[in-house]
Amino acid sequence: MTEKRTREQIEKDKAKRRAYYLAHRAEELARDAAYRAAHREERLAKEAAYRAANREKMRAYGAVYSAAHREKIRAYSAAHYAANREKLQADHAAYRSAHLEERLAKEAAYRAAHHEEELARHAAYRAANPEKIRAGQAAHYAANRGKVLARHAAYRAANPEKARAAEMGWKKAHPEKVRQIGRLWAKAHPDKIRAKARLRQELYPEKHAERSAKRRAMVAAGTIGDRKAVQAIYRQARENKKVKCYLCGKFDQTPMAGPPLELV
Repeated sequence: MTEKRTREQIEKDKAKRRAYYLAHRAEELARDAAYRAAHREERLAKEAAYRAANREKMRAYGAVYSAAHREKIRAYSAAHYAANREKLQADHAAYRSAHLEERLAKEAAYRAAHHEEELARHAAYRAANPEKIRAGQAAHYAANRGKVLARHAAYRAANPEKARAAEMGWKKAHPEKVRQIGRLWAKAHPDKIRAKARLRQELYPEKHAERSAKRRAMVAAGTIGDRKAVQAIYRQARENKKVKCYLCGKFDQTPMAGPPLELV
């Protein structure tokens, strides 16, 4: 029977192995790398099988290690990304493209399971980084203006009611900004403003005449009421046999004679 080693002997053996490794570190690393390269598929299969059989154990170990070595992991990840940026981006893009449906389903399931938590996290980030978010949105819009406009146009075409409601809600919530945008646009596009006014005049001549009358009355320091109501009163005065006097309330037997009065 093998004699049980004491704690002192175990520590002594560890120190001996550590000293040997430090003295032959380059040689040991090269030997390990050669072995991993020669047995790559076997090693990957063995590691995958172990992780599948010990998923909870691996997750717990990873959480403990990450909590204890957070700064070390961040520094290593940043250095590795800086040294392999293009390769990592290409690998990530290839993976996302090959696993698009799986990734979208997984993200949707996560958002559904952590809806309130995600909303709170996003709100906290927006509150803490407003300038960064605006700068990012402006840069993205400048670099992808055509795509953004096409996407918005497609959404409005597919969801006209929602788009209209969202637009009206935004305008109602930001009246001063809407007026400012309108003034800036009108100043930058006077020809379009005039063309729009001419088109409105051609499409709605009665409304244009009414607005023109009101404008002339204001310029002349006059007053003007509801044009249709006034015209109705004059028509009754011409057509009815008896007309009630507005001042005394009596009915006059004489209908109104002469041409209709011109409204200012």
